[in-house]
Amino acid sequence: MKTHAFKTAKVTISLPKDTLRKVELIRGKLEIDRSAAILEAIVYWLDQKDKQEMETRYEQGYKKNPERVADVEALYRAGLESFTQEEW
Repeated sequence: MKTHAFKTAKVTISLPKDTLRKVELIRGKLEIDRSAAILEAIVYWLDQKDKQEMETRYEQGYKKNPERVADVEALYRAGLESFTQEEW
């Protein structure tokens, strides 16, 4: 069994048999142990939750302070000017 550089705790979980079969199939292809497979899935899930939370905060902030038409037009003009300065 691999040792990790971080402290670990043992947990027991119940999975539907079909889900467990899928996990076993994937971890077999990846040649990783069950703990590593479950840990990778949990880390991915937590990362997705963090991203969702950040998106929600961004959307809420944008709703409170939406772009003004003048700001969008200024950025549009600046973008056009940068293209016209390029020599093709």
